[in-house]
Amino acid sequence: MDLDAAVVGAGVVGLATARALALRGHSVLVLEAEDAIGTGISSRNSGVIHAGLYYPTGSAKARLCVAGRRALYRYAAERGVPHARIGKLVVATADSERPALEALQRQARANDVEGVRPLSAAEVPICQPPLQQSVLGYSCNVGRQWKRGHHGIDDRTGSAGCEA
Repeated sequence: MDLDAAVVGAGVVGLATARALALRGHSVLVLEAEDAIGTGISSRNSGVIHAGLYYPTGSAKARLCVAGRRALYRYAAERGVPHARIGKLVVATADSERPALEALQRQARANDVEGVRPLSAAEVPICQPPLQQSVLGYSCNVGRQWKRGHHGIDDRTGSAGCEA
């Protein structure tokens, strides 16, 4: 068998790497020691799709987090990958915490994170019924993805030569 690349590990990173190579026309072999894909370290990943609230503006983490989140939501929607935009509440438990929360909102806007806004006292119980404290910020772009890894291997997108 003539191969262009061998990828060791059929977790999230390994499958994404194999897919990227296959989409560029390379023949790829994925090697995995476990009985199934995505059962190693990837199975211990929380599956959170981060919004990019906390990273310094202009940093690689901020840019890649926002771009990656958008790409992942688009990919999941196009291919029917189960996921949910569950949101994130950022809570101030005292008035003295308001300036930090407002700074976080400015940081999120500077990082191009959509949907971050203050919540009214009436909105808090709708989002999180047991929470009675003042919530000053909210991001609707945090999400969770299920069955990580499994969709990358099924998605050959017409590229020949990807084996798992």
